[in-house]
Amino acid sequence: MSIFNFFKKNKPTKENSSVYNVEDEINAVSNSTEDSYSNQTKNQIEFVDSSKLIFSSIPIQRAKDVPLNGKKHAEKFQKKFTFPLCPGMYDYSELGYIVSSWSDYHFKANKAGVACVAGGGKKKSPFSQPVQMDGTLVEGIFNVQDDIPLKPFNVISPWKIFTYDKNISALIIPAWFHSDPDFLDNFYVFPGIVDYKSFNAMNLILAPKRKMQYTIKAGDPILQVIPFYNKEIVCGYGPPNIEQESKIQYDPTYHRNQFYRKNHKVKKKFELEEIKE
Repeated sequence: MSIFNFFKKNKPTKENSSVYNVEDEINAVSNSTEDSYSNQTKNQIEFVDSSKLIFSSIPIQRAKDVPLNGKKHAEKFQKKFTFPLCPGMYDYSELGYIVSSWSDYHFKANKAGVACVAGGGKKKSPFSQPVQMDGTLVEGIFNVQDDIPLKPFNVISPWKIFTYDKNISALIIPAWFHSDPDFLDNFYVFPGIVDYKSFNAMNLILAPKRKMQYTIKAGDPILQVIPFYNKEIVCGYGPPNIEQESKIQYDPTYHRNQFYRKNHKVKKKFELEEIKE
């Protein structure tokens, strides 16, 4: 059965179940609601702007449509952009979607502490101020420099994710190949996986790595969101069998130009459209 198919449960009744309780009823209603949503939209996943302020000016973009930071560097110094010659990294750079910063965020870090303010100027920011988190949660994950304190922040996003297939989750990671290199140098961006069956939050969690003063500007790429299906994968390891040994020793396509891309790469598609009311 295709992983795109829904697995529906029949609503329990006194006639077809020896045990009938409230929890079964709630589960049945939940599944029914999920099915009704799926009938209203052809989208399997949607990014919803809860603020109603940025969906037009700073929209979600497909990763493949966002310029790569390496390409900008090559153009700046009039060098040949050779990054696509590594198909593994290039394929990764095009996966999923890019979330850009929805506001300016001003950071300052030194021995005395770390401060962060959303927005700027005389007008109050319409977005929530970053929330400082407990540093002990991430101790030992990376090394802070210049004797600054370890201060992670939860930068609350107006973007909420809704899925209409209960098997979809999302890998939320730094936009390594799209973000400003200075942003990546100054901050450790914490990756994570979120199950969006009944949860919607998608936030930026980061911590300054060294003494600095830096502004994340509205529109700067900050996160890459890669949806995936939750399907059990059974793994094994050990020495090769005869067939595997043959493939390891000789690939008849190896001598061909762009052999991996033309002969082995599997096309991956991520579509995107604006939601119409």
